[in-house]
Order: sequence, then C-alpha cells, then structure tokens
Amino acid sequence: MKLTYQLLVLAFLTLSLESIAQFEVKIRGGDVTLCENESLVLSDSVVSGVPESYEWISSVATFNTAYLSSTAVNITQSGIIILKTKDASNTFLDTINVTVNSLPEIILIGLTPSQYCETASDIALNASPSGGTWTSEDPTALVNGNTFSPSNASIFDQNTKLFYNYTNPTTGCSNLDSMEVRVDPKPVLDPISDTTFCRKQGVMTQNISRLVTGQNYGMLGWAVFNPRVTLSDVAIGNITLNLQNNQPDTFTIVIAATELASCEPIDGYFKIIVNPIPDASITNSNPSGCNPVTSDFSIDITNSVESSTSTYNWTMGDAGSSTATTSTSSATYNEDGSASISVVLTSAVGCDTTLTSTVDVYPIPTAGFVPNPDNFTTTALPRFIFTSTSTVDPVLGASIVQYEWDFGDLNDDQDISNEENPPFFYPTDTNSYIVNLRVTTNHGCSDDFSYPVIVGPSISSSISHVIFPNPTSGSFRVTDYTPSMSLEVIDNKGTQIDKLEVSEDGQFTIEGRGHYIIRIFDSETGDSFCSKILVE
Repeated sequence: MKLTYQLLVLAFLTLSLESIAQFEVKIRGGDVTLCENESLVLSDSVVSGVPESYEWISSVATFNTAYLSSTAVNITQSGIIILKTKDASNTFLDTINVTVNSLPEIILIGLTPSQYCETASDIALNASPSGGTWTSEDPTALVNGNTFSPSNASIFDQNTKLFYNYTNPTTGCSNLDSMEVRVDPKPVLDPISDTTFCRKQGVMTQNISRLVTGQNYGMLGWAVFNPRVTLSDVAIGNITLNLQNNQPDTFTIVIAATELASCEPIDGYFKIIVNPIPDASITNSNPSGCNPVTSDFSIDITNSVESSTSTYNWTMGDAGSSTATTSTSSATYNEDGSASISVVLTSAVGCDTTLTSTVDVYPIPTAGFVPNPDNFTTTALPRFIFTSTSTVDPVLGASIVQYEWDFGDLNDDQDISNEENPPFFYPTDTNSYIVNLRVTTNHGCSDDFSYPVIVGPSISSSISHVIFPNPTSGSFRVTDYTPSMSLEVIDNKGTQIDKLEVSEDGQFTIEGRGHYIIRIFDSETGDSFCSKILVE
C-alpha cells in the first residue's frame, strides 16, 4: 500500500514537472544593438506551451501594444526588456539586453553668404566629422561630390537644401544634417548686332532705333561717351547720330543691366559704323564738240573713299557700256545730240553713288551753193550770183551763222565775201575759177564746198552741139563733132581731166562720177562751145 502512494506521488511530481517544462516563451532574436531613435519590432518565440497572455515590460522603452505577442518599441537608452507570458497555470519570464548607440554629431561649416549669383565661383563644402556624403535638392549644382557650383545650378530664386550624411564606422549609426542656399540668375543682355550703313550725300544726321532688352536685371540703360550721339529712353530705343562730313564714323553704344539680388551689374556694347558714300564727280575732257567727239573721263573723289579699291560701272550712252575697276574711261560719239554718261561708283565697303555727265555732239553743216549762170559765162559779162544751198540739222539749236566765200581769183586778194548769197564780177580774161564756200554754225562746226566757174570768150559761136545722153553713166556722144574740133573735160574743182577715152565711132568716156564741164573748140573757125554733163 505504501509503495503504491509513493508511486502515485512520484507520478504527480513527474506530471507537475513535465507540465512546467512544457511551457516556455522566448523573445525572438535575443539581445539587440541599435542606433538612437531607431525603431524596433519585437515578437515572441514560443518554445513550448500555449501562451494565454503577454506583457512587455521595460523602463527604457515605450511599446505601441504592450499586451500582444508582437509590438513596435521605441528605445531611448540601453537597458533590459522583459516578456512576461502566462498559460492556464504557469508564468514564464524572458529578458534581453538592448544596447542603444548614439548618432554621430555633425557640424556643418555654413556657407557665408548663403545667397550667390549664378556667376559666383565654386565653393568647397566642409563638415565634421569628414568622410560623409553630400547631396542636394539641385543635383546639377553639386559637382565632384563636395563642391557647390552656382554656375551649374538649375534652380533659381528659391532656397534649396544641401544634405550631409555621415555613418559612424564603429557603430554603423548614421546622421543627416542640412543647410539652405539660394542661387540668383545672372543678368543677361540680349545681344545687339553691330550696324553698318552708308551715309547719303549731304545727310549729316541719322536716326536709328535699337531696343535694349534682357533678363534678370534691376534696370536697363545705355550710355555713350560721344557728344555727337543723342540717346532716347531705352524703352523707345531711338539714337540720333551727328555725322562727320567726309570721314567714316564708328559710334560705340554701351548698354547695361543693373544689379539684382546677389548679382553684380553687367554691361556690353554694340557699334554703329557709318561709311561715307563716295563724294565724287566726273571730269569730262571734252564735254562738247563737233561730230565726232572723243572724250576722256576720270573720277575725282573728294572724301576719304579710296579710289584704288572702288569699282566703277560705266554706261557710255551712244558709245555703249564699259565696266572697269579703274576710275577712267574713254569714248567717241558720232551721233548728233546729247549723249548721257553715267558711272556707278561703289566703295570697298559697298557704299555707292551714281555720277552723271553729258557730251553734246554738234552737227556738221553741209555746205553747198549754185552759181547763176551755172557755171559758165563770157568775158562780155563775167558776173555770177552765188546762192547758198547749205544746211544743218537744228539739233541742240544748231544754225549756220557764218558764210566765208573765196571766189578763186588768185590775182585778187579781195575776192571774198561774208554774205549768204553774194554776187561776184570776175576779170574780163577767160579763165576757170574754183569757188569755195565755208559755212560755220553757232557751235563752231564748219564745212567746205568747192565748185568751178568758167569765164569764156565773148566771140559769137556758130557751133551748136548736143551732148547725149545727159546724165550718163560715163559714155556720151557730141552731135556735129568734126576732126578739127578739140574737147576738154573739166571737173568741179576746175581741173582738166586727162583720162578721156574716145572710140572710133566718136563716143567719149569719163571715169568717175560727178559734175563736169565739156568745152569744145573748133581750130578752123575759132568758135568754142561749153556745156555741163552729169556722170552718175
């Protein structure tokens, strides 16, 4: 009986011990090391049994839910965390040690100033402890990992942050600090191109408009250090230039944008280049004359335009065109009237002017006259009346104003006249005379005409002949012509023609067209006969 109780007690104790041994709950993961302000999630790890309640206990931590199997915990310092669990009849406690490492202390070397112009130089970034990593809200402004570059910034007119992150190599704990910086966009002046233009002849004031524009400025302005320039308000953009008379001019206009925020003012300039149009004239060696007129032309430049580098495009009127790179030209004009000459003179910088001149070509008169009688008289009345048939084209107002007669009497130095239609008495001797008429126009142009007249014997002639055909192409016959007669042919200058061909049948031939005098003399009777013939 005693043995049976003992066995029962032993069995009870064995069951009790087994019951206790079968309930055990641990904190999952065991001891923990973490960084300050680092959050932690704890959970149970059931070894045996079935927990009915949980309780998280610690003096160094706060729990989000202290009575669940899993909880988030905030730990402020190193210490112990206890997990208390129970089942229907047992309580089990488990503890872990929590070690909290402090965050590294960061000291940033601040940027002074904290506001920079886009044109500022790069700035090295410094912090303690060294060895951390820099980042920026404007990534392009951070170059080479630790240099702030305003010129590479892409965010302007607002604060941006630079971040420094450092990790303690011993504890693995990281800390982050930041500072603010601002980049102001640089002032910009929109470029104004240089302007080049040609000054018109006689123009001494030039007005032009140029508007100054830009970005990121306080104010815009312009200035010029030249008393010959007047500037209007920039918004209007008018410039008045007082030009030099002959020389090229260059005006430098300074434009400026005033400072804005941290940026300094900027300036620039543009040029207005004024080149003179050639101030020149044509020198005409022979501006007028009797047809034909040959004239040489040259260019006389009186201002600073260089003759040797200029080009010339001549238009020579009736004489055609000539293009050259020299300042001279020449032409001959043979059409009555005014010929217009022009040349486009262009300087090396493209400024041109057109010069003009004229050549007046005066017409040559045509002298002529008719003697009465035409052209033979006798010594009984050796008088002729000469009627001028001279003409001139009235172009340019030409008219005959002078008549100069020479009646061809070599023995009389008074055988001249200035009348238009003069009479003249010759000596009573038989002879041939060459009469010359020179006519001259009011422009000094002249022409000569000569014609023979004959004073023959006053003997009564019984000879009567007919010369035919008349006019003729060169050959003619004379009626009642006998071997006792001789025949002379005299041209319109009074010269006897030697070359006179006579055929066997009495046909005469004259070579050369013109008016001729036929004189026939009969040696038996002493009679003579004269008549005119025209060879066409």
